[in-house]
Amino acid sequence: MIFRTMSCVVLFCALALAQSQPAAKGQSSTTEPEIASEAFIVNHLATKIDVSEDGSSVRDVEAEIKIAADAGVKTFAVLSFTYTSTNQVVDVEYVRVRKPDGTVIKTPDYNIQEMPAEITRTAPMYSDIREKHVAVKALGVGDTLEYKVRTRTLSSEIAGQFWYEETLRKDQVIRDETLG
Repeated sequence: MIFRTMSCVVLFCALALAQSQPAAKGQSSTTEPEIASEAFIVNHLATKIDVSEDGSSVRDVEAEIKIAADAGVKTFAVLSFTYTSTNQVVDVEYVRVRKPDGTVIKTPDYNIQEMPAEITRTAPMYSDIREKHVAVKALGVGDTLEYKVRTRTLSSEIAGQFWYEETLRKDQVIRDETLG
């Protein structure tokens, strides 16, 4: 168990170091004019994972996203969080919109719906896959969307085993991303 935890820590550190290296001479790095045309910019994305020996775990995801265009509003108007209902629970800690004037608009709990995942319509064998959909209240261009979601895995799918996979996004501008 300790070996697996240590290998995950080494992998996460190597990924973080690789991402923090500056662009080599002759290669372009992302500059402000290049990101001016983006629909949204992820200012902060933090994922924290705490795994217990019995295979249960807690994953917290916290995000801060600047909406720069109508396409960004469409992308984040409804947030979707996927989980397996047999052994996971998703808690939406908060979803809020910070307006340019500093006003904060919280999305109420009644804007959260639980529903079967899209794949269950075409492949019923995955019927335990669910999604929480959050209709974000008052999101517009120039706003900053903030949310925090906790996913609790109550038991391991295989006794004594755990795993986690994270895909690093290459198609989005992310200014600060941590995984720990």
